[in-house]
This record gives sequence, C-alpha cells and structure tokens, in this order.
Amino acid sequence: MAQLSTIKPADTEAVPHKTSPAKPGPAMQRARGHGAIVMGCDAGRPQLRDLMQRGCAKVLLPRRSGSAAPEAVFINTSGGLTGGDVIDWQASVEDGARLTCTTQAAERVYKSHSGHAQVATHLTIGAGAVLDWLPQETILFDQAAISRRLTVDMAADATLTLCEMVVLGRGAMGEVAISGHLTDTRHITRDGRVIVLDTTRAMLPLLNGPGRALLSGAQAMATVIYVAPDAETRPAPLPQREGVEVGKSAWDGKMIVRFLAHRPEALRSALTRFLSDLRGVSLPRVWATDMHLSDLPLNEKPT
Repeated sequence: MAQLSTIKPADTEAVPHKTSPAKPGPAMQRARGHGAIVMGCDAGRPQLRDLMQRGCAKVLLPRRSGSAAPEAVFINTSGGLTGGDVIDWQASVEDGARLTCTTQAAERVYKSHSGHAQVATHLTIGAGAVLDWLPQETILFDQAAISRRLTVDMAADATLTLCEMVVLGRGAMGEVAISGHLTDTRHITRDGRVIVLDTTRAMLPLLNGPGRALLSGAQAMATVIYVAPDAETRPAPLPQREGVEVGKSAWDGKMIVRFLAHRPEALRSALTRFLSDLRGVSLPRVWATDMHLSDLPLNEKPT
C-alpha cells in the first residue's frame, strides 16, 4: 500500500503552494415543458383542432359524459417545480366552443437552490366561447421561489372563469411561516382592452405574517375571476365556512373574488362549492380526488 510522504515545515516554505482554479460542476438538470391545445366547434360539436406537448408537459383529454364541455388535464411529469424549471401552457378556444382546463394534481414548488421556477400561461377565447381555467392548488415548500404569469386575450362576448389557489407551506410538517419568493401576474384583455392587471410580488415569510396587510397568518389564499356579459348580475352566493374569509367585487363585466383561510382544506371546500354554484356544473373529476393537503411527503424533488 502506498504511503503518503510527510512534508516538513521547511519544505513547505521552500515549495510555493499552487492552487488550481475550481472547475464548475455539471449543470443541474432542469425541467422544460410546453403544452398547448386548440378546441373548436363544428355544428355544435366540439372538435380538437390542435394538441402539442413537449418535455415534461403533457395534455390529456378525459372522456366526457353527455353534453358536458370537453376537459383538458395539464400534467407536469417532473413531479414538481424548483429553481430554473420553465413550464409553458397554452389553451385556445375558437368561436362558439367550450373548454375546461385543469391539472391532474396539486403543483408542488420545492426549495430553490438557484433562480426561480417560471410558469407562463396564455389563454385565448373567441367570440361567444367559454373557457374555464381551474388548476388545482399550488403548494409552496419552504424556500421555494416561483414566478408565474397568466395572460388572457378574449373576445367582447366571451366567458372566462379563472381560479388559482396557493398554499403556503406544509402545516403537518411544521412549515407555517415559510421563507421564499412569489411573483404572480394576471393580465386579461377583452376586445383588445386591458380589464384586469393583477400582480402580487412577495418575499415570504412577510406574506403570511400577522395583520390583514400580511394575510393575518393565513396559510392558503385563492383568487377567482369571472369575466362575462352577466358578471355583474350572475348569482354567486359566497360560501360560509369557518376560518375562511371571502370578499367579492363586480363591475365592468367582471367579478373578482378573494379567499383567505388558515386551513387549506377549508379553502378548497369553499372553492368547490362556490365554483360549482358559479358555473352551474360540477368541477372536473380530478378535483374530486380525496387529497389531504397537510399530509404531504417529506421528500423533495432531486436537485
């Protein structure tokens, strides 16, 4: 067995120590995905015009029953998001067509070691068309960082129902006041005119600190936006749930509803009831999956 030679102090002074510049390690693998769907309508029957999926983004079309609107289920096969991941979703509904879009499960955003996860969504709604964008909740783990942008271009008489829910941390794992970064932007134009520009930029844990300006310590929040010719008059009773605060405004052909809750399960239940009443039909079947938001696994996505 080879022996390492002993270097005496005198030898150390005689031979200058040389260091080689550190070599950068291999780049971490990041998720990339693009999923897009175009739904049309011929003689009152829905027709799939185009479907594209690339990378970790997949789009499935479950069988529908009777006269129900077609559904598209968006799936991120990477198992979650972390810093450097990029996902792009697109959905287009032609004149007179209908489409409901959702996700297969809650989207988990894991601890970020570098950069932000980026999610871009672009929705296009033609004349007299109806699009429901109803993804399941996004769950931010401690030290998560995500930037999301949702853009909607819709005709003057089109109908949009949009719901997005965010859960701050895993309560069962003791993640109450989590750290991290969240940027959420919603940009909606109707007949070429901007009618909604809603941006949230927050550095956690400030977001879920004490006080109403800091969500009063809520662990879950949601926004519902309904844009339609009947938005100001449509019956939409606000759900009464213990631990859930709700506020609604309706003007200029749009309705915006905000939800806050200390328990994600309570918020999800309130959302399910409200969206079912608002739309007049039940939510996509994937929403009926029995999920316990507080019982999430400890393991994290490999980085």
